[in-house]
Amino acid sequence: MSEHGRRPNIVLITGDQLRADHLGFGGNTVVRTPHLDAIAERGTVFDRGYVANPVCMPNRSSLLTARVPSSHGTRFNGIPLDHDADTFVRRLRDAGYRTGLVGKAHLQNIGHHPKVAAGHRREVFGSAAAGDVLDRRWPAGWDQYENLERHRAGWVEMPEDFYGFEHVELAIDHADYCGGHYEHWLRDRGFDPAQRGENAALEVSSSWRQVYRPAMPEELYPTAWVGSAPATSSVRRPASRSSCTCRSRIRTIPSPRRAATTTCMTPRSWSCRRPSGPTTPGRCRTCVSGAASAASSRAR
Repeated sequence: MSEHGRRPNIVLITGDQLRADHLGFGGNTVVRTPHLDAIAERGTVFDRGYVANPVCMPNRSSLLTARVPSSHGTRFNGIPLDHDADTFVRRLRDAGYRTGLVGKAHLQNIGHHPKVAAGHRREVFGSAAAGDVLDRRWPAGWDQYENLERHRAGWVEMPEDFYGFEHVELAIDHADYCGGHYEHWLRDRGFDPAQRGENAALEVSSSWRQVYRPAMPEELYPTAWVGSAPATSSVRRPASRSSCTCRSRIRTIPSPRRAATTTCMTPRSWSCRRPSGPTTPGRCRTCVSGAASAASSRAR
């Protein structure tokens, strides 16, 4: 309970593949993160926190369940989190919170490398028909809500309870080529999804192909959608209930002027900068690595 006797609203913001030293309060002098810096200044910074697993799906599952991968079962990408996993979101919902998720979940397979995912599923579930593992009889398609191709084929209605989230809108994958509900929002605004990625980029770094200037305007970036009114309106707190919202940024690293969408993509309106001044877009990796090394040295 808060000091006023009301339960607090909870917003969990996650950044995909965002290093601690890529933040202003983490010691980076190139990128600027004024809003996160302000939160850090007013709150508590845990500078000795460690992930349960360095891989995406296992660690996201650990965040939701407070369990290590060997316990919750999602030991590697390709193994979806159990349909009935006990998550902190379900606990909050049972306590009367309204819950929502906007952005990247990656608690289930998104459809990449289906043969690998199928191999993991056989390893985990075996053959229920042969009687050698427990047949939990979960509903058909329970692990297909984050499948990219399914979302591209049409709007996917999410279940009323997606690991505890009652309202879910997904941005699936990375960078400007995210799919999911986000891609439908993008089409509604007249942008052709084919004009995304490196092949459609206005400029691609000669030294690092994953650094490029997208053809997509910044106001249509996945991060812009995550914070937009249409995406979050359904999880805003009604008068009688507190809310818990998870907003997942898509491989976000901030730019010197504003938040970029991804580590691999830079906004059209700025060039990479060294602390001493402007440099060429092709030097982005050097810039960030230099700042990260400096921050690491200061930390030691």
